Amino acid sequence: MTADNAIILVIEDEWSSRRFLTEALSDIAKVRCVASASEAYTVLSESSDDVAVVITDIIMRGQSGLDFLSYLRNDLGRRDLPVIVHSAHGGPEMERMAFENGATEFLTKPVLLPELRQRVSALFE
Repeated sequence: MTADNAIILVIEDEWSSRRFLTEALSDIAKVRCVASASEAYTVLSESSDDVAVVITDIIMRGQSGLDFLSYLRNDLGRRDLPVIVHSAHGGPEMERMAFENGATEFLTKPVLLPELRQRVSALFE
């Protein structure tokens, strides 16, 4: 898949973070933002082949990012889909839990723009 037709799926319940991620990444690939894991499942069912990268927050209303990640990997069988987890509640324990649930990358908020862009771009190489 090339970045031309790829989608970066952002799961983030805070509007300002969705806007930041869209502006930061829209020149790498199309960015599709949703506010919850349930909305992400809809996008994945409609555009599964085009979703190249998922970026998810951990602490969200409803289902958490870790629960989403576990469901994505175990129930949907999407072990190949790169997932970047980002959270304001970083730390070794949260990072360990993210990787145990199948995260590809972990970033602590506030996310530094150059690091975010580098990590996402690397997933398209």
